[in-house]
Amino acid sequence: MRQAAGILMVALALFLLIDGVFSVSHYGIDFYELALNLLLIIPAAFIFVGGVFCLEGKYWRICLASASLAAFIMIVWLTGNAADSIWLAWVVSIVGTLPIILVSLTKKEWQEIQA
Repeated sequence: MRQAAGILMVALALFLLIDGVFSVSHYGIDFYELALNLLLIIPAAFIFVGGVFCLEGKYWRICLASASLAAFIMIVWLTGNAADSIWLAWVVSIVGTLPIILVSLTKKEWQEIQA
């Protein structure tokens, strides 16, 4: 289950990065839009690192923190962009919620790996 959480977090991070790049190129160069999209790179990188650590079975706390950040970004995304389409709202809510559940349920796997 930790591999599934890692894959979902890596996919979410790549989605956030791609969305940030396309929105910058779509809207042109506006300072505020550019700053907000560049600020999205930091959480996306943290979620990506947490997903990689989930796949490797290392650092449970970092995986849990990045899964929590993914859930927070899911809530922010649902209030903004995903409100326009139902299928996108479902995908974002599943990708944002499942990693935190799967990481929480598999805490014993990390203890077995480290022992």
